[in-house]
This record gives sequence, structure tokens and C-alpha cells, in this order.
Amino acid sequence: MSREGQNLVDVREATVRILVDRTELVMTHARLQPEGGPPLHVHRGHADTFAILGGELHVGLDGEEHVLGEGSAWSAPVGVVHGYQHKGDGEVRFLNLHTPGMGFAEYLFGQRTPEEVDQYEPPEDGGAPPSEATLLSFAEEGETVTDRPERTIRILTDLPELCMTWTRYVPGEEGPGPHIHKEHLDAFFVLTGELNFGLGPDVERVKAGPGTFVMAPPHVIHTFRNDGPEDATWFNFHAPSKGFASFLRDTDFVWDSFDAPADGGRPLSEAIVDHVHSA
Repeated sequence: MSREGQNLVDVREATVRILVDRTELVMTHARLQPEGGPPLHVHRGHADTFAILGGELHVGLDGEEHVLGEGSAWSAPVGVVHGYQHKGDGEVRFLNLHTPGMGFAEYLFGQRTPEEVDQYEPPEDGGAPPSEATLLSFAEEGETVTDRPERTIRILTDLPELCMTWTRYVPGEEGPGPHIHKEHLDAFFVLTGELNFGLGPDVERVKAGPGTFVMAPPHVIHTFRNDGPEDATWFNFHAPSKGFASFLRDTDFVWDSFDAPADGGRPLSEAIVDHVHSA
């Protein structure tokens, strides 16, 4: 059973919402006031990625604690021991992505054990080198592949399981025309401004402001643009990555992207448009 759109908890002190629950990706949005978090652990078959939208998280890597605040992103690839804690009485808001999904939503709802969703105690050998993890400021750091007055694109995470980017478009800037992906999903989380998406066989228009999540699964037509009146910034997630980062570096690179098919592709109902409180 898919948990998409369900809240694990939704009270004054905390909200945890499942934005997408698929084989390729389980993604949650969390707003937490209570202290706590998982102890150090490791995933043997999937990556664990976070983007902090507000407040602070204390992240454990290689026996060291890193305090990451609003505007930070971090990713623990397969085999890297990691954990996090929310400390103090302030509120923290973050996105968490498990790629592939491994049934992680069912674990959150108490229907699977940690081992069943690929979560284990740290191995005796210490796991993969902590240097394989990434910790950065998503609006200032990362691999800048495009930086022009009208748009900026930075690669934040480039793993087989996930390519995560941060993008800025000025008003009037358009993304790719209607297209599909056959072997991966394409998802967006709007940070500032507003994007105008076209989705499904009829390319129905959907306006997406801050805190809006949009996901096009394989074979669902999608496109987007910034109609203004201000700059728009957002995260883009390709899961699995299927060569997206390589395409950004070299637009001649052939990857999993195709023009919209004549038959209209998969129905609009398979896409996701959801919204969370971004502040």
C-alpha cells in the first residue's frame, strides 16, 4: 500500500508527511520541535539524503558532529555510517530522500523492521569512508554547471541512485519542452518564487509556489517554466539518476529523456502535486 500523501504525525509540535512512496524514491517532509533522531546506522543498498529548510540538525559522520543549518544539504551514500539529532527547543524542517525507496515509508508507520528497509547498526570495520558523504550549502556550493544571468544550476548530489540539483530561473525562463523519462522519475520541490508546470497527456498547467512538490513518474509528460514575477529556485530530483548529471555537464550526452509520445504517455493521475508549509 502506498503511503503517498499520508501524515505519520500532524500535531502542533511535529508534522511528518510522505510526499512520495515508490520503488525509486521515498521522500518525506518533516517539521519537528521535539528533540531526538536516529542513532548512527548504515544502509547497505541505498542512499540517504537530506535538505534542511529551516532550523538546525546535528549530523553524525565519522565520529564527528556537524551542525547544519537552514540552506544545508547532505547525503550519505551506500555504506557510509551516519545519523542525526534535533537538539534544543527550536523547530527544524527538512526533506529526507531514500533512494531507492526500500519500503522506508512502511518502516515509519511501524509495518517493517529496520533490517527489512536496509537499516543496520554500524559495521565493525567502520563502513565506507565518511569522505564519500557530501555536506554543503545548496544555494552557494555544489558543482555549478550553468551560471548565466537567466539561470543557475548546481549539482548537489550525483549518485547512481539520485541526482539532486538546485536551480534558479529568472521570470520568463523556460525549461525543456514536454518530454518523458522511461526509466526514472523526475521530481521538484519549489523553494522560492513560482513555477508553472505542464503535466499529463494534455499538458495541464499547474502553478507551484514555495513548498510545492511535483513528481512525474516514468512515461508521464511534463514541462515547466517561470512565468514570474520573481526569480524561482527549486530542487530537482532524478531517481535513479540515469545520466542526468552527465547531461548537465555535456548536453550532447544521450540519457533517459524523450520527446512527448504521440499517444500522450501515462495519465495525469499518476503524477503527484502536493504542498507543505514551507515556513
